[in-house]
Amino acid sequence: MPFAKAAEYLRASVESTRWLEHCSPPAIGEIPERWRERVEAYMVDSVGLMNGDAARRVETWGI
Repeated sequence: MPFAKAAEYLRASVESTRWLEHCSPPAIGEIPERWRERVEAYMVDSVGLMNGDAARRVETWGI
């Protein structure tokens, strides 16, 4: 179970991964244009966008 070994190594917890509960704003730009508006509306209304700190964490891998 490679994922279990990785999870154990990273010692991930609900709190340490809470930032993953929201969408990274630049990711919306990766959605094909024909679906982008609909996906963006869903992400904003139902999932929420990452705040600046969480987005920086994604962009810099937390370094």
